[in-house]
This record gives sequence, C-alpha cells and structure tokens, in this order.
Amino acid sequence: MKAWRKAQGNWSIKLRHLIPFTLKEAGWRNNLTLGLLALGLATALWATITNVENPLRTDTFTTDIPVGVINPPTNLDVAEEIKPVRLRITAPSDLWGRLDPEDFKATADLSGAQAGVQEVRVTAKANDRRVKVVQVIPTQVRVVLETLEERDVPIRVQFQGSASLGYSVEGWQATPSQVTVRGPITWVNQVDSATAYIDLKEKTSNIKQSFKLSPLTTRGYEIKEVSLSPDSATIEVSIIRQMEYRTLSVLPQSKGTVASGYWVSAISIQPPVVIVLGPKSELDQLDSLRTEAIDITGANADIVREVPVQIPKGVTAVGTSSVTIKVSVAPSRVSRIFSLAPTFVGVRSRQVFYDTEASVTVAGDMNLIQGLVPSDISLVIDVSNLGPGFYSLKPQLKMPKGVEIVSLEPERIGITIK
Repeated sequence: MKAWRKAQGNWSIKLRHLIPFTLKEAGWRNNLTLGLLALGLATALWATITNVENPLRTDTFTTDIPVGVINPPTNLDVAEEIKPVRLRITAPSDLWGRLDPEDFKATADLSGAQAGVQEVRVTAKANDRRVKVVQVIPTQVRVVLETLEERDVPIRVQFQGSASLGYSVEGWQATPSQVTVRGPITWVNQVDSATAYIDLKEKTSNIKQSFKLSPLTTRGYEIKEVSLSPDSATIEVSIIRQMEYRTLSVLPQSKGTVASGYWVSAISIQPPVVIVLGPKSELDQLDSLRTEAIDITGANADIVREVPVQIPKGVTAVGTSSVTIKVSVAPSRVSRIFSLAPTFVGVRSRQVFYDTEASVTVAGDMNLIQGLVPSDISLVIDVSNLGPGFYSLKPQLKMPKGVEIVSLEPERIGITIK
C-alpha cells in the first residue's frame, strides 16, 4: 500500500507536469484535440487511483424500500398496501454504512391503470448521484385499484381514563360535527365514524382543544386506507363536580366485658377521622362514622386491633377505610376507709396521749385494696424532739406500694406529752 501511495504521488507529480507540458508543447490555442486528450488522460488516471482507494461495491441493500405511486387515475385509488421492494445498487464502499431507506425513492407509474388488480413496473433512484440503482427486486408489484369514493361521517369521542374522583363528564360538542372520508370504495363503506381519543385522567375542569381524528368501523377498528378532511376537530368537554368531600370523626365500638377485676381505662383510635366522598344529600345526614365492634370479652390486658369503618351505601372512603383501635385494660380500682390510731416514735420513758383516731381513705387495684388489713398502714408521729405539753401534729402515712392516699381526716392529731 505504501508503495502504491508512493506511485500515486509520483503519478500526481507527473500529471501536474504532463498537462502544462502537453498543452504548451502541443500549442493549446492551435491544437485543441491534443489538449482535450491530455485532460481526458489525466481524468481517467485520477478516477482509476480513486477507485483503488475507495472501490465501488455492488450489492443488495437489505432494507425494504416503500413504493409510492405516481400518475394515479383521478377516479381510482389504491385499495391495498403495496409491498415494499429491495434494491441492488452500486456505491462507493465508504458510503454503504451511511445509507438509509430515505436515501432512495421507488415509484409505480399508474398511468393508464384501470380498476382491479394489475402488476405495475417499479422504478427507483437514489438521492445521492454517487449511488446507482442496478436492479429493483421484484421488478413489478401488485397494485389493486378501486373506484374513489367519499362521504360524510359523524365525529364521535372515546374517553380514556376517568376524571378526578367526584367529577364526571356532563357532555361534549365537536366543531365541525362531521367530516368527509375519502378513499377506495370498499374501505370508505366500512368507516362508521371519525373518532377522537380524549384522556380524562385527573381532569377537574372543562376541556376545549383540537384533537386528531381516526376513521373507525362500527367495531372500533381503524381504517388506514382512507383519509379524512378535515383530519382534526375542536372538541369541548363539559366536566362537572357531582360529589363532595367530607371529613368525619370515627367512633370506636366494642362488645363483650373484660375479665372480672379489670376495667377499660381508655380507648384510642388512629386515625381519628376519615375522609369520605358522596352526594351532598347523603353526606348531610352524617355527623360521624362508627367502626365495626371490637370484642373485649375476658380481656385482662390491652387490645390493639385494625378494624374497618362502617361506610354507608352511596358514600366512598377516600384513602383508608379502616382504623386502629387500642383498648387499654387495667385492674379495677376501688377504695377503702380505715380508722387508725397513731404510732409514736421517740417516746422513751414519757407518756404520750392522743385525742382521736384518724380516718384514712386509700384506693388502688381491686385485688390489692381488698387484701389490705389495718396493720398494713401506719400512722406515724415522731415526738423525739418534743418536750412535755400539748401539740397538734400531722402524722406520716406508710403503706404498701400501689396504694394511694385519697384523704386523711383529720389532717392533724392533738397529742399530750407527760
């Protein structure tokens, strides 16, 4: 290759010298024939060198080329899709990888064609002059022609999706109300309507815009072999709000009785409210919602359950339709009253007298309180630092854990120290 490039360079040098020399020596102005001969020789040599570096390649272009029609009869139209063709072409090697079907044009000339089926010769050419079409495969294609027909069809609408919850379509109007379908009579007769597809997803307001139309049969199949005029229409869709939202509190319900010695200390619910959607007439009758009853029979500990909310007919819950209920169960609380004499600390050898006993009211879990005896509770008065005399003192109460003092009467006890 290097040797060839060197030779090519030498030839280029020789050509640059050959042409002026030849033209000069031959007398360009006086001998045009020799001048043209020299120029043709140089051009041929340049083409030969170029073809060696980037040789022409002849092969089949493996992508289908669609076939268009020219010169169709005014009263006929193509009734079936024409099959594509393949092309055998010649092109420079470096150009093959950049070729696309759009770089070629294949046509069938329908001059003189008549209604019915016929084989029509296909001609093809490339947009790039460096590419030559050698052969069309196949050379002829099947063309079916039918009488050209046109008629008016109504515009219809197919809605896709749904408007936002609580909204619905009240009606629609198209401008124009009908369009003209044109094409082969067999296909035109199958068209029932020109249909617009309108997406209603999450729509809450009216729609007014231009929509593309599709020719459809009564069964909803699209006919692609015809055209519509016009092919779009302005459609107005009226969307109205039919239902309202309402936030309602939820009331927990229970059934049964907890175990003996226990009581329901609290009931909590999450979430405490539910959003519902429905006709205003239905919602106006509701001020709250109730849950299905949670069974607490025999419970001696907290209960946590997820239960559904009872939603009336005609009303829809938005989001969650269930809640979590927690029933707090605790031992039953009772109270008792004890009459207690004070106990003195630090008496030593002295005498201490009190003027009355104290009445103590205590409360707590039923099992604990019912088991109490007076000796479990101490009413203590410390006289260690007191001399003889009369005193009114507040006693200190000592009792088991879990027992609460409700009241002490009297709060102070009179004592005499001797």
